[in-house]
Amino acid sequence: MKKIFALLLAVMMIMSLVACGGGKTTTSSTTTSKTSTTTSTTSTTSTTKTADKVIGIPGVLYFINLKDGEQPPFKGIRIDGNQHPLFLNGWDFSTEKVCFIFNLNEWMYISVDPNVGGDFEVYFVKHADDQAVYDKMSIATLQDKAVASVVLTDPHDPTWSWGDAYIFQEENEPGYYDAIFTKGSKLIARMVIKMYDEEELGSLSDAQCEELMEEEIAKFKALV
Repeated sequence: MKKIFALLLAVMMIMSLVACGGGKTTTSSTTTSKTSTTTSTTSTTSTTKTADKVIGIPGVLYFINLKDGEQPPFKGIRIDGNQHPLFLNGWDFSTEKVCFIFNLNEWMYISVDPNVGGDFEVYFVKHADDQAVYDKMSIATLQDKAVASVVLTDPHDPTWSWGDAYIFQEENEPGYYDAIFTKGSKLIARMVIKMYDEEELGSLSDAQCEELMEEEIAKFKALV
């Protein structure tokens, strides 16, 4: 009888150990799942960064190396074109919604609503996939890379632009470019634009232009 009782006790202890082991496995699986979810949420909290690069959404003005509490150089900007459908011109000054589609060989009329006085300058360069490159770029390097540039001077007349520029089709290809705003030797803001073949946009309706911009914005947001 004692042998039978001892055997039953041993079986019960083995079953108890197996049950405990199963509980530990379940806890580990749950912890892993929570960690994965947290990582995913963290990676989507920024609209401009991926794990390895900084993304610029077209039509959004990003300030470069702006410190906490520091006043941005612009309240907003506006860029009009002389080959655009009228829908694309005359938008309000903004940092969040700026027209960014233009034709090569099209005059781009640039206006700013500044927080600081004095002149500015804009350099147009081939698009950088990682926009963080501008955080440490020197003005000399920017000038070497530029395909076009313009000095922005206050016209003291709201009906006139601060400056105008265009990108030669004979020397440059359609595609993405970065408009880099500077003051003195300091890079202060950046924005992604897209250039099309000469007169290509002029054949589109207002609705088609709006759809085109929405598609471009969605394409870049998908990279984030």
